[in-house]
Amino acid sequence: MAEKYVPIFFDWPEATKELKHQEKGRLIDAIVIYARGGDWSELLEGNEKYLFPMFQLQIERAKQISSIRSNARKNAAEQNATKRNKTEQTEQTSSKRLTNTITNTITNTITNTNTNTRNKESDNTRARTRFTPPTVEEVQAYADEKDYSAKEFSAERFVDFYTSKNWRVGRDPMKDWKASVRGWVSRYRQDHPEQTPRNYDAPDDDNLFWG
Repeated sequence: MAEKYVPIFFDWPEATKELKHQEKGRLIDAIVIYARGGDWSELLEGNEKYLFPMFQLQIERAKQISSIRSNARKNAAEQNATKRNKTEQTEQTSSKRLTNTITNTITNTITNTNTNTRNKESDNTRARTRFTPPTVEEVQAYADEKDYSAKEFSAERFVDFYTSKNWRVGRDPMKDWKASVRGWVSRYRQDHPEQTPRNYDAPDDDNLFWG
């Protein structure tokens, strides 16, 4: 490939001081044509032809040095580009990992929150369905609501009786004390039909305080 410029060395004036002006002119023309890749041999007619090989050698050495430097810059640029690509890939990988970590954390948090919420709801449901022994006042209020007489039902006796049984109906834990109140009264009325004209179904249970 033809060169776009020709290096001029500082020692050329001393090297060509013995040449005539015409010889120096032909030497410069030959150097330019040589650098452009043309045929320069016919231009050298005088003493300049003896100096041309030295200048040619200097030009070739300069071209080699320029090529070495150019390749070094190219290699450095490629290495820097490779480093940048690796850095970008590392940053992308780190960013992707961070995004995945954040996404997994959010997903796990949501999952754990939903699980905890369901567990709390389940616990609340069990808490709502768990039997709580009533007080004497609550039992009496229910008896008054049902219009039970004091003779056929005593809230205090009812609470004392089932407290002594650890609030169990037979062997099973009591689930609905109001149903037990109704059963208590129904059994009393069944055992004392002369005191009431009404008939009630009476589930089996202890009759410790009846009579």
